[in-house]
Amino acid sequence: MDFQGIILLIVGFSLIILIHEGGHFLAAKYVGIRVEQFALGFGQAIFSWRKGLGFRAGSSEKERAQRAAEHIEARRSSELQLKEKVGATSQELDSAALELGIGETEYRWNWVPLGGYVKMMGQDDTKPGIVINDPRSYTSKTVGQRMLVISAGVIMNIIFAAIAFMVLFVVGLDVPQAVVGGVIPMAPAQLATRADGTPAPLQVGDQIIAINGTPQHDDFRKIALNTALAKMGAPLRIDVKRVNGTSETVYITPEASGGSMSILMLGVRMPRLLEGPDLSSRSLRDELAAIPAEKRPLGPGDVITAINGEKVEKSQFYKLDQALQASRGKPVDITVRSADGKDRSVAVPPALDVPFGEDGMQYAGMVPRAMVQGLTKPSSVEGKLQPEDVVTSISVAGDVKNDPSPKDFSERGRKAGDQGEKVTITVLRDGRELKFPDLEPSVRLGFKWGEFKWAKGLGIGVGYERDHAVVARVIKGSPAEAIPLGSAIKAINGVAVESWDDVLFELRKVPAGEIAQVSVTAPNASAMTVYPVRLGKPDALLLANMRYGTDLPLKFATARRTTTNPLEAAWWGVQETRDSILQVYLTLSRLVEGSVPVSGVVGPVGMFQMGTKVANEGVDYLLWFLAIISANLAVVNFLPIPVVDGGHFLFLAIEKLRGRPVPDRIIAMATWCGLALIGFVFIAVTCQDILRMLTVH
Repeated sequence: MDFQGIILLIVGFSLIILIHEGGHFLAAKYVGIRVEQFALGFGQAIFSWRKGLGFRAGSSEKERAQRAAEHIEARRSSELQLKEKVGATSQELDSAALELGIGETEYRWNWVPLGGYVKMMGQDDTKPGIVINDPRSYTSKTVGQRMLVISAGVIMNIIFAAIAFMVLFVVGLDVPQAVVGGVIPMAPAQLATRADGTPAPLQVGDQIIAINGTPQHDDFRKIALNTALAKMGAPLRIDVKRVNGTSETVYITPEASGGSMSILMLGVRMPRLLEGPDLSSRSLRDELAAIPAEKRPLGPGDVITAINGEKVEKSQFYKLDQALQASRGKPVDITVRSADGKDRSVAVPPALDVPFGEDGMQYAGMVPRAMVQGLTKPSSVEGKLQPEDVVTSISVAGDVKNDPSPKDFSERGRKAGDQGEKVTITVLRDGRELKFPDLEPSVRLGFKWGEFKWAKGLGIGVGYERDHAVVARVIKGSPAEAIPLGSAIKAINGVAVESWDDVLFELRKVPAGEIAQVSVTAPNASAMTVYPVRLGKPDALLLANMRYGTDLPLKFATARRTTTNPLEAAWWGVQETRDSILQVYLTLSRLVEGSVPVSGVVGPVGMFQMGTKVANEGVDYLLWFLAIISANLAVVNFLPIPVVDGGHFLFLAIEKLRGRPVPDRIIAMATWCGLALIGFVFIAVTCQDILRMLTVH
């Protein structure tokens, strides 16, 4: 744990609260409202400061009242009169304190660090009808003045976010470049067209210049945001600079990828360099440390200098992508130069990308077997199963599934976890079949609120086998629906095949509408059977668009977003603040729609955990994180919910329209409902944050 990062984060969060409450404070002073307390946190004071008294442990309120009372006593020389005066009104005490040079506002740091407040004379959320006959009380001010005071905190948060972003752009902030680093098969980016409808798919190495006329500032994050904010079903006009230097405009209709987070996207990945990972980032150091040394063909300081014998620059990742697509699934030879100048040759095995959407990997409806892709820390099978083990069977409570697909494997794993049953798994490793009985699904994979219990599993990440073309599942209604499960594909149109890469290569030769003769050996059968598989247009399109990627640990390609023009930096800061605010509204609207699950919401504990990681990456990233949090706070705090500023502003707006205040009974009822809602949400998201920390990923 990095305590320096934690301290920086605490200071940063306190700064955001200070700025928010400072807005209320300054506005209250501006319109002439007496401010009794300016507090960071809630509950009792740890320490306080007051003009004329200085710093004190705890609150200074009693000492102020006592000194003022003693001053009145000395002035009036009557204890009875003192008691009467003290009990009757506080104005004499205020006047006496002022004569002594003691300030009316107590600045305090409270025990519960979950926000802050400005306590003004005459304002009490739980007693809305309170009226203090004092020209400096909150209730004595006009509706417009009170609106200014209520909205000032949000305004200050927005101003802080804009200034923070501006400072970052003057100093310079490294952002992922707006360059296509990968295209997911069948994603919207791969189905891009020109204005006349002709195909114009995005390619690795293409730079996205603008979306619907809005410049992307060579910032990949802007692409993701502008896509997510797009209207469902509406095509985006995207200006692209191709990797060959030409420019053109293409049209892409974003789609949701499915799954728990249904967010519109293009289906492109961030760009990378032909260079090993940068260890200046603590998160990257942790990621690299989790990879066994023998599985790391590329390390820190390593640079790829040649691909299949052709010299390359480290910025030419697209050349590695081109070599991967032409590989037919066979390893690509790269030359790696280490930091000490020595060269070595490395064979890089291509990895087939899973297509966009929910269907997963399939070849004309045929789905491969499950393969162990990785293990969590901890895992129930650590020391037993290994990455690249091919699952030949899984048994739960006597229910045996031979040659399971990844979906079959996951379903049975969840079933075992729900029922508390042990699992038996048989795998194929280096040509040998190994059996592992009595595996206990004890790894926490997530909390099931509906059943109020942990979902447990084995802690196995599964992928798709490629080395042996065994059909684990067939998609209903697909051309290959008649092929028996567990069949091994031996030939396509008479050409012998062994791996799924061979199957892909041969099926790509078959035009849409034509029949592929697929020869298979069914389980427990010695003779081959030929099945006619007629490829429809969607099947042929998917096969043609299948792509290879790489699991090499490569550094992301970044650009320094900066400007020497302060006006331009200020404008960028305003734009970034606007985008951050829009992103919050987008998330809230998607939560209401149900396309974004409540499990995706992060509470105070989660924000602190994320913020600590960001703080460890550097002060610039911490400032960027705080700017986003400040913009988020502005939105959330101005929602029309009683208790928060937005609720107060709504009541004031109604008062302005009605010409008289909202009835006290309604305000009180709404306030208590708002408190209950805020309390419920706070407890729920905090529990969710804690459970997320306890969940194994």
